[in-house]
Amino acid sequence: MDDDHFATEQIAEYILEIPALKLIDCFNDPLEAIKKIKKINKPVDFLFTDVEMPNMSGIELAGHLYQKYNNLILVSSHLNYALTGYSINARQFLAKPFDFKKFNFVMREMIEKFVKEKPFIMVKLGSKNEVVKIYTENIIAIEGASNYIKIHTLSKVYVPYYKLSSIDEDLKMHPDFLRINRSIIISAKHIKKVEGYKLTLKNGYEVSVSDAYKNKFDWFLSEMIRKY
Repeated sequence: MDDDHFATEQIAEYILEIPALKLIDCFNDPLEAIKKIKKINKPVDFLFTDVEMPNMSGIELAGHLYQKYNNLILVSSHLNYALTGYSINARQFLAKPFDFKKFNFVMREMIEKFVKEKPFIMVKLGSKNEVVKIYTENIIAIEGASNYIKIHTLSKVYVPYYKLSSIDEDLKMHPDFLRINRSIIISAKHIKKVEGYKLTLKNGYEVSVSDAYKNKFDWFLSEMIRKY
């Protein structure tokens, strides 16, 4: 997405030149981009956006689509936006003007980091015992109820027959997860707001830390603040 039609075409052309990348779509209107990208079933691996666009900045656009991409690349001729990009967790800043050599260098570096096997869990769904791989970075929270659980991810909710205690054990090797009461496990990466012991997660899900888990949560929160 770009305020410069030539730059949009240039990025699209360069993407097609890199075998590891697949161009899904490109836009010159940020409002149209938001509408269409939100309809995509799962997050795209890389989202490119110019910072300065008509009607809306690239920073604002990224805020509307934070659940719809894994890596954000800001594009601008103004280097001062690079610092802004870091504040919203942009993975890269691409300074205009750029040629294919520069674009290729930036993307190869990002692709190498992204394609490394990411942490995941495997769960069985339905009576046919369909096995699904779920990347832990996409898990917002896990809710337990009797013999099944609800795994809330950035793109959908999975409901496998599984005990919360069992998946809690599976996630012990992943330090971003914490059980905050008898029924809920949350991911620190997807906490949007903390008010005492009440949490709002990125999908708008509101949960509370029970008394039995408060000491552990206090330690967990201090570690996450230090880490992030």
